[in-house]
Amino acid sequence: MLALGWGDVNLENLERRVTRSIWHRVLGNCKAEASAKPVPMDSHMAEDLLRWRRQSIYAPDDDYVFASETMRGKQPFWPDNPMKREIRPVAKANGIHEKIGWHTSRHSLVTVLKANGEDVKTVQELLRHANRKSIRSMFTRMP
Repeated sequence: MLALGWGDVNLENLERRVTRSIWHRVLGNCKAEASAKPVPMDSHMAEDLLRWRRQSIYAPDDDYVFASETMRGKQPFWPDNPMKREIRPVAKANGIHEKIGWHTSRHSLVTVLKANGEDVKTVQELLRHANRKSIRSMFTRMP
């Protein structure tokens, strides 16, 4: 999400394209071809993004949704900063003492989708996995 640019967001069609990723402070293309397919977006998320774009000084299509002020919108926030400064302290204050990272949210999504009765194929497509093997192993480990 941090590598998401405004040009990747289509609020009218309620979808976004994931074309870039960030790994260890390196911005690059996504590794899987499946990643390039549009991702559906909830109407509430679209409303939040529209509100954010209206108040952001970095709102052109070639700026990042979560833009670095230091780089004047032409580079995203690095993932470790909000994780360290915001997310982990909030988690700890709410009694979550396990080490969490960005990948934790993907596992949480799988848990919620499985609890809602989604099949392996749907989960694979939503997570943009190239094959079902890793998703299937997550499904079998979960209650």
